[in-house]
Amino acid sequence: VMRGKADWLAREGFLAVSPDLFWRIKPGIDLTDQSEAEWKQALDYMNQLDKNASVRDVQATLTWARSQGVSKAGALGYCMGGYIAFLAACRTDTDATVCYHGGGIHTALGEASGIKKPVMLHNPMKDGFIPVEALNTIRETLASNPLVTVGEYAEQDHAFTREGGAQRRARRAARGRGARCAAGYAGTQTETALHHSGIPESNRGFDHSGAARSIARARNPPAPARAGRRPVW
Repeated sequence: VMRGKADWLAREGFLAVSPDLFWRIKPGIDLTDQSEAEWKQALDYMNQLDKNASVRDVQATLTWARSQGVSKAGALGYCMGGYIAFLAACRTDTDATVCYHGGGIHTALGEASGIKKPVMLHNPMKDGFIPVEALNTIRETLASNPLVTVGEYAEQDHAFTREGGAQRRARRAARGRGARCAAGYAGTQTETALHHSGIPESNRGFDHSGAARSIARARNPPAPARAGRRPVW
């Protein structure tokens, strides 16, 4: 999943970096979502993860990406990674942030005053893991922030953007909006998209010193997104 997402971002014209946020627990974890045992192991790793340290890893990755010659760098995450991406939007110097069905964002809304650059959230309103009350709180709390776009998908469940899932049309739409947001806000030349997730499937990314390695080099970026929208999709 994570390798596929990074490859997609590379095809969209980004320098894509997938940092190993779990390196403090066990470097080089490589799991799939194809068995119950792997799901349980992934959840255990997720519960062990120091989320605050992960945000510092995100900042280190952004700094590394800029050292590769890109002018701006952004963060993009799914599920737990969406939560960490939101924290990164509040705490780091990311130039743009995209969060897909980020579990736990409603608990971090008190940090939203730290948002200095554009943020886009993709929230499925029939999420089996995130209560609709939490999603409503996210929308209501962030509604007055001109830097935040909250997109809601009325009939979608958690992880609807996952490759191989049943909701193919909604997944394509959400992916396109996220890529356009990153391109529009992170710049128009060779840029960086940081990608991370709650399911630790990739061992390419973070080394033990906290530096990230490139996994795909950018080509031509897509057209910029329009700012100022708060749509319901």
